[in-house]
Amino acid sequence: MNRISAGALAILLLISTTLPAQVQRHATWTHTFAKKEVKAGETVDLIFRATIDPGWYLYSSDFDPSLGPILTEINLEPNATYEKVGKLKPVNPKKKFDEIWQGDITYFVGKAEFRQTVRILKDNPVIKATAEYQTCSEVSGLCVLGNQDFTFSGLTVEAASAPAKAQENAEASPTPATGATPQDGSPVTSASPDSAVSEPAEAVVSDEALPAAEASLTPDTDSSAGGSSLWGFAIAAFLSGHVALMVPCVFPII
Repeated sequence: MNRISAGALAILLLISTTLPAQVQRHATWTHTFAKKEVKAGETVDLIFRATIDPGWYLYSSDFDPSLGPILTEINLEPNATYEKVGKLKPVNPKKKFDEIWQGDITYFVGKAEFRQTVRILKDNPVIKATAEYQTCSEVSGLCVLGNQDFTFSGLTVEAASAPAKAQENAEASPTPATGATPQDGSPVTSASPDSAVSEPAEAVVSDEALPAAEASLTPDTDSSAGGSSLWGFAIAAFLSGHVALMVPCVFPII
């Protein structure tokens, strides 16, 4: 009976020490996009804001985690509609040397803001995140762990511009090199811009055939000259005969 009572007492003590830490929340969170409209491929900041209870402070995310306090972490759930860019950025936290932890810490009082940059890849992005943090009392020194889930919505994604799409298509499907062989086995050749305009082919004449062709087209100067000289001789003889008939001494011969 004593063992049962001791076990029950231990369980009650454990519940009494852990239950307040689970129930207490000393930071209230909100989340939003830095802008409401983006184009596919552009980046946008996710903004996480916390309102901290008076007399409490919240640890930041940009000091040495080996000191001891729990840094604020915001983890994004992976999704094909976006990608994470860079690290979580706290906005203007306070900084001091902590005597308990013997090191410099950064923290927020009253208000806290963190930003995470993401690149939007597709329309209707599905962005979910979870924050894990620690708040501590400035009076009692009590520290309480907390967590918060976020689901982002309301972002309008415009289609990428035509040049951007053309560039993406060119990067996605590179032009095959000259001489490459496709799957069907036929050779692939790349046409030059000048080949787009077809011109009639010119007859190719060999050097040996050219003199013969030129000779056939050149008139025979010797034969023409001989023919013209023969006709001149005949005409001259005919005229000479007429002149001879006019001489008186020729008549007795005739």
